[in-house]
Amino acid sequence: MSSLLESVQGMTVGAVMQLPRGALSAIAGAPLEIDRNKLDLHVQALFQLMNASRRPRSEALPVEDARIELKKIIHAVGVVGSPEVSAVDETFIGPTGPVPIRIYRPRTAPASAPVLVYYHGGGWVIGDLDTHDGICRTITEKIRCITLAVDYRLAPENPFPAAVDDALAAFRWAAANARRLGGDPERVGVGGDSAGANLAAVVSQLAVGQGGSAPFLQALFFPPTNLSTETASYELFAEVPPLYRSTARWFHDHYLPRREQRSDPRCSPLLADKLDSLPRAYVATAGFDVLRDEGIAYADRLRVCGVEVEHRHHPELPHGYSQMGRVVPEAAEAFDQDLAAIRRLFG
Repeated sequence: MSSLLESVQGMTVGAVMQLPRGALSAIAGAPLEIDRNKLDLHVQALFQLMNASRRPRSEALPVEDARIELKKIIHAVGVVGSPEVSAVDETFIGPTGPVPIRIYRPRTAPASAPVLVYYHGGGWVIGDLDTHDGICRTITEKIRCITLAVDYRLAPENPFPAAVDDALAAFRWAAANARRLGGDPERVGVGGDSAGANLAAVVSQLAVGQGGSAPFLQALFFPPTNLSTETASYELFAEVPPLYRSTARWFHDHYLPRREQRSDPRCSPLLADKLDSLPRAYVATAGFDVLRDEGIAYADRLRVCGVEVEHRHHPELPHGYSQMGRVVPEAAEAFDQDLAAIRRLFG
C-alpha cells in the first residue's frame, strides 16, 4: 500500500481519482464495510490519500488553524460550481451588528425565482462563505434559485445561541427582501449542510412558533438533530472521516460550553415538543456518518407529525459528500439527485 501511495505522489487528487478502478482499488485497500454498507471505492481511495498526507484533525489544532485547514482541503477537493452563476457580497443588520451574506443568481434567472437561505456546515466553529462557495453555486445552478449564503457568527468566540439568532434574522431579512432580490416572497426556503442543516431545522421551528413568515421548505443535508446524546452511529463510524466522533465532540464543546444547553430544542431540534405545522422537508443522510441515526430519526419524526417529508439515504457515502463531487462521481450524482428533488419541492 505504501509503495502505491508513494507512486502517485506529485499527482493531484483529481488525477489520482481518474485512475482505472483496478489502480483505485489497490490504493483504497480492502473494502470498508460497516453495518452491512460498503463505502464507495472513490471515497475510500480519497480517504487513503488524506491519511497519507497526514493532515491533522480539527481538534488537534487551534481553532483559527482548523479554519485555515478546512479551506486548504476545500481548495484541493471541494466542488467548484458553475461560472454561469453570479455572486454579490452584502450585509444586513443582525441582532448584534452587520452579518455578511453572499447572494447568488443564475445568469438567466427565471422571473420570481425561489429563494434558498443557506447556512454552511463546519460544526458551528469552522467554515464560511468561501468554503461553501462551490456548493452554493451548484445549488443556484441546479435548482434555478436565488441562494443567500449566511456568514453567521461562529463559536467559540460566539457560542450558542449566537448562530441561531443570526440564522433566524437572515431568514427574516430574506423573506422581507425577496422581491427586491428578484425572488418569489412566497417561496423562501432554508437549507444547510451539517451544522448549517441544524440551523435550518431550528429556524423552521422558531419561525413557525413565533408567527410571521415561515420557510416554504427546509432542505437538510446530514443534519445533527440531537446534541444531548450519542446514537449507535457515533460508535460505528467513530473513525470514519471527515467527521470523526472526536471532531464532533470538539465542535459541541465549543458551541455548547454548558452541557445543560444541549437539550435545548434550539440546538437539538429533535427534542422539540411539537413538530407539526412545519414546512415541507427534504432530508438527505449518509451511510458512513456519525450523524446518520439522528438525521433518519428527524425525518421519521417529521413524517409521524404530519409534515411532508422526502428522505433520501445514500448508504455508500460519508458525511460531507456534497463537497466531494469534484473527485467522487457517486457524490456528484447523489448531490444532483438531492438538488433535483429540492427543485421539485420548490415547484
